[in-house]
Amino acid sequence: MTGRTQSSVIMLCAAVLAMGVSAAFWAAEGPEYTDERTAAELQQAAEGGEARAMVVLGWRHFNGVGVDQDDEVAVGWFRKAADKGNARGMLRLGWAHQTGRGVAQDKEEMARWELKAAQQVLPIRNFTWAAGR
Repeated sequence: MTGRTQSSVIMLCAAVLAMGVSAAFWAAEGPEYTDERTAAELQQAAEGGEARAMVVLGWRHFNGVGVDQDDEVAVGWFRKAADKGNARGMLRLGWAHQTGRGVAQDKEEMARWELKAAQQVLPIRNFTWAAGR
């Protein structure tokens, strides 16, 4: 298998897996919709390292809910949450790369983040088979 074909297969597997995980993961209302904290409270919690607050604050910046609408600020919060291992932050970051909001549109980055999210929420932890290893 050529490198390009292998990359395409990996992206396809990641996309299919991520779609299933995304559908199940987003079926229930997420913290973005149910968190009652004020923007100032979320900001303080996010700056204190709370990944959930980072995701909620990022979502609010994406949508201009109680804060200024700013895609780049939103992506910054999603990235911080993702870097802490938060699956919802990873999915939001993948979505940003898919749509090009706040970051350059990049399908490979989208697939990478969505696969990482899938690894967080599924009991299967070893996805090296997708890379042919």
